[in-house]
Amino acid sequence: MRKALKALSVALAVWWIPVLNGVITGLYSSTLERTVRGSVFTSLFGSLSASAVYIAVDTFVLRIPLIGHYPLLLFISALGTSLSVYFAYFSTVRSASIRLTTGALELEFYADSLEEADSALTRGLADCKTREMRLFGEDRVGVRKECGRVVVEYEAWKEGGKVKVRARVRENRL
Repeated sequence: MRKALKALSVALAVWWIPVLNGVITGLYSSTLERTVRGSVFTSLFGSLSASAVYIAVDTFVLRIPLIGHYPLLLFISALGTSLSVYFAYFSTVRSASIRLTTGALELEFYADSLEEADSALTRGLADCKTREMRLFGEDRVGVRKECGRVVVEYEAWKEGGKVKVRARVRENRL
């Protein structure tokens, strides 16, 4: 809920920029949440709430009497909300999170399939051998590979029509 309130504060800060407010809110929401569902929900909450505040201020405070003003406001608000959700979804799916810890590199990213994730993780590494493969359920798998002096361990599962991968790359200590 705290992340949704942060997205709301950004959406309220940029509500006066008609179409770019959705883009900014969507991109900000994708940096707050690492999951597709969380990012889209946070973006939708912030954008819809900011649109409601914007329409209420325009209706009850400003009272600008323009013919066709309310349909235009609703259209701009719907467009901003749609762009917010679109950018939140695609920037979450297309981005990778990388953390450098003591002795390891941790990655989180989305792939279209398990094969794509495996090739992305072992690209450029020679002589990779699968040492261990574990199944944690119908749609969750854990893999451990040794590639020369490097060990690649990752878990992959289905999330939002994509495969979410959480990997750890570290030096092989023999």
